[in-house]
Amino acid sequence: MAYEHKPNTGSAFTNDYKEEDDNKPNHKGQVNVEGKLFDIAIWDSRTTEGKEYKYIKVSEPFVKDTAGSPPI
Repeated sequence: MAYEHKPNTGSAFTNDYKEEDDNKPNHKGQVNVEGKLFDIAIWDSRTTEGKEYKYIKVSEPFVKDTAGSPPI
């Protein structure tokens, strides 16, 4: 059974596929907002003055497209 977030909570984990100079997020996870799951992506960033911050993107959950795939 997969872990289920309680309402209005979430978690993010280190993105093991992130390489030093690519645009992939540093962390990925999910958040439950009032019963609906969303994917989250988080990048470690810096302002032009050098102050660190986190840039966060929230999106509909990724659904793998299986249409057109050969049957198993």
